[in-house]
Amino acid sequence: MAKKFDSLKQKLKVFLRRVSTENQSLEMQVAADKKYRDALDEDEYIEVNELGVSANKMKLKNRERILEVMSIISQGKVDTLYVYDRSRLTRNFYEYLEMVDLFILHDIEVVFTSTDSSYPTFNSNYLIEGFNGILIEEEGKSIARRVADAHRKLPPRKFGYDTYKDDQGKKSYTLKMEHKNKIFQLFEKSRRIANTTEFIQLVSTFSSLMKKQPTDIVRILTDPFYAGCEQISTYLNSLPYVEPGVSKETFLEIQEVIEPFVKKLQQNLSGRSEENILPPKCGICEKSMMYRKSKMGESGIYTCSNKHKKISINVEDYNDMLINCSSMVFENLNEEEIEKKAIKMINHILDNLGNEIEAANKKIEYIEAQIATMSYERFLSKQYEKDELKLLVESKQKRKEFRENQLLCENYKNKVKYLISNVKISDCLKRDELINLVGLIIKDCYVHESTLGLNLFFNEFLDNEQLERKLACE
Repeated sequence: MAKKFDSLKQKLKVFLRRVSTENQSLEMQVAADKKYRDALDEDEYIEVNELGVSANKMKLKNRERILEVMSIISQGKVDTLYVYDRSRLTRNFYEYLEMVDLFILHDIEVVFTSTDSSYPTFNSNYLIEGFNGILIEEEGKSIARRVADAHRKLPPRKFGYDTYKDDQGKKSYTLKMEHKNKIFQLFEKSRRIANTTEFIQLVSTFSSLMKKQPTDIVRILTDPFYAGCEQISTYLNSLPYVEPGVSKETFLEIQEVIEPFVKKLQQNLSGRSEENILPPKCGICEKSMMYRKSKMGESGIYTCSNKHKKISINVEDYNDMLINCSSMVFENLNEEEIEKKAIKMINHILDNLGNEIEAANKKIEYIEAQIATMSYERFLSKQYEKDELKLLVESKQKRKEFRENQLLCENYKNKVKYLISNVKISDCLKRDELINLVGLIIKDCYVHESTLGLNLFFNEFLDNEQLERKLACE
């Protein structure tokens, strides 16, 4: 869209529309703004449609189309925005205030095309539009609650169930014959789980049996819908139109049994999702390797088969290697070279600060001389208070900041000398701390069929031959 505005000579009108789902129609909003478009020439306006964008679920920063509109507004290329109502802009109070601020700053006329004559027009008063922003957010939350409530009671589809509608449009849910016994067995066997290992084995078994992801199996086990109920707070409310796969009493009994295993599994999966410390590259094609999750509770793998023989490595083993390598790097650092480099950098900063302080001193002396030799008339007019005196205060403040930074640098210089001579870095770092430092030590890692190749930072401070010998022994 940016190319369209490169040669703009006059400001445009923008017609913005948004629908939440792909199968919703724009017809109502298009019809509502038709009379405004009919009064304009085609080259006087543009139309921007956001399709399948839920303002309840998607943050403003991720909405590409409306960000384009806000961008051209901020460039002064728009004078009027037409939109059906405030909810088409956003459902978030703070996002709406951000837009209001943009509209007011650039003097944008906002026209709501809703056919409801009682709908409040846009007002440049922040207080009024702030109140309207609260209303649209609360309305959005209310819609989200109603949708969630409806889906909980009457989901459009549910694994293992056939959905029927009678002549009055009322839904009922009946268990499919091919899944009925499997669902019953899943719940029945979960009653006898004694530990996390057995729970993982159960979930893995039924994952293969039902051809569902392990997380889906856990979701089935904890979903009261399979007991013909919905959960309201801590209570289970029966849904008479749902055929239960297990009784309410059995479902509650099972939740007590599996709760600690579900929590532990969720923590494990959360940890696994963060195991991607430093993505490796393929030693053959040199492209980034693909991360694949493995079975529940187990480490994933990195793999690549980009028109060549498959290369793969277990993520847990790979991470251990990264951490061990980083530890060895710290052990083989040339401390004298590090001290020289660090002190050189600090001295360079100190020299610059010294020059800044000297320049500030000269400027202050000059201003003081100007004040001391000013004419009697200028002194009586007190104009010097606005000019020379103000400049003198500012210069002294800058000199003060330079001196403070000089003091801090001298302190850093002493700390560097102390750390290098008295502290062994490799002895101070724990595994969790090393994980956070891997990306600062290792630039790239290339995975070959039986070896790994590393590109390291800080090469100038390393005894590379000694480090290579140590790594070869690992």
